[in-house]
Amino acid sequence: MASDAEDHCHDDDHDATTVTISQVYVVKVGKTAWYPDVQTADGTVYFKPSKHDRVLAKLVLGKGMNRHKKKGEILTISNKAWWSEMQVLRKQTCDRLYVEMMRQTMEQAGAVVPENHGFRKARDEDRYLFKTSQVPLPVPALEDHDAMIVNALWLTKGDLWLELTPDVIRYCLAALRQSDAPPPRSPKKNEGGNAVCLPKGRIANLSPQRLMKRIHRRQTEMT
Repeated sequence: MASDAEDHCHDDDHDATTVTISQVYVVKVGKTAWYPDVQTADGTVYFKPSKHDRVLAKLVLGKGMNRHKKKGEILTISNKAWWSEMQVLRKQTCDRLYVEMMRQTMEQAGAVVPENHGFRKARDEDRYLFKTSQVPLPVPALEDHDAMIVNALWLTKGDLWLELTPDVIRYCLAALRQSDAPPPRSPKKNEGGNAVCLPKGRIANLSPQRLMKRIHRRQTEMT
């Protein structure tokens, strides 16, 4: 019986129809090994820096995130302004490249395109017009790093995917170390110029109608 079971397991191993081959990329910074999420497009390998990546946080901060500490004491990279700045830079670059291409195409066709012509914003599918999935981002200089071009995956929103090269890794680490948290947003004000502060609670579960009533009641109490 035992031999029959062993033969059965052996047959299952050889009858497997799914074969998976994985290629793993490891980034080594000093003695720390980092395994970022990667994907390949048009023969170029891109990695995804994540604001919630513990190893990336350790490389930037010098120590890992300790989630057992109180909220205000947790060292994190998620509040760095660099994340939103790179998102804005990517969107602006995609918009600019799309406008330049459309203007050139229209002018080559004999059309007169005024300077203030209203082109639409770039979209993710516009990468097919360029026949490339890559968008060059002109990132600014840092204290210890020159300005450079960082190639990113053409996306107008969502996760950042940057070309996996040693220079890009060095730049990202330096930029995150030098990036500060964005300034806090000022509270909304009513017509009288007074800040409107909603009471704490399960506001996210309120319907829009009840939420507007609560805001109106708060404004009335402050006048």
